[in-house]
Amino acid sequence: MARFQPDFIGLSMRNIDNAQSHNPRSFTLDLLACVERLRAVSAVPLILGGSGFSIFPEEIFKHSGVDFGIVGEGETVIRRLVRALCGGGEALGEIAGLMFRAADGSVVKVPGLYGASVFPEVPHHDPARLSAYANEGSPIGLQTQRGCPLNCCYCTYPLIEGKRSRFRPAGEVAAELARLAEGGTRQVFLVDSVFNTDNNHVIEVCEAILRTGVRINWECFLRPSKTITRELLDLMRRAQKSGHPVLWEAGSGW
Repeated sequence: MARFQPDFIGLSMRNIDNAQSHNPRSFTLDLLACVERLRAVSAVPLILGGSGFSIFPEEIFKHSGVDFGIVGEGETVIRRLVRALCGGGEALGEIAGLMFRAADGSVVKVPGLYGASVFPEVPHHDPARLSAYANEGSPIGLQTQRGCPLNCCYCTYPLIEGKRSRFRPAGEVAAELARLAEGGTRQVFLVDSVFNTDNNHVIEVCEAILRTGVRINWECFLRPSKTITRELLDLMRRAQKSGHPVLWEAGSGW
């Protein structure tokens, strides 16, 4: 940061802890230490977001001392914020999902809005980062939907992404898989809360993959349900390069 001299610094807090009951560890102190180190070399605005932050935004915003917080989806909010800070955008109080301090020091949290679409534009994949993941044998994340209508008592997805499923068009998902495959990606993980919140979505995505002809292996979370039929699993198998889908069991949602 000292060498680069940025105009803004963005931090993303993915998790608040390691989710291990036998050896619990909170990541909040790591965040505070990171902020302290950054403050020592730069006085530019610090912007904090991420799924972990979005679970406890008021508490983490207060204790971290950052200048701005983004609650929930941040792709559009971060750009609106930067435009506003550069003097060419709207007032801070008009940016949904933003947290900031008013002139009197009070914390302002603008209610967030979940858009109708999942992504405001086509996701960008940097070839160097894709290669870094591939070299470590790690899958690339791809999202086919946001939000979750299920009520699993332990899950934070509805809090972070909303309680209504918003699906990407199946052709858009298949096209992104094709771009990843062309770039050398061999394994993809569908990072939806659960892939089969709606069987029609699963069918549409798999059929789009088959129509596109992309051959790539992908994994997903599935909700154990009576709606998982042999025909559905066979379709998912055929949409795999290997013909052997890797499925991870998620919560029942019941």
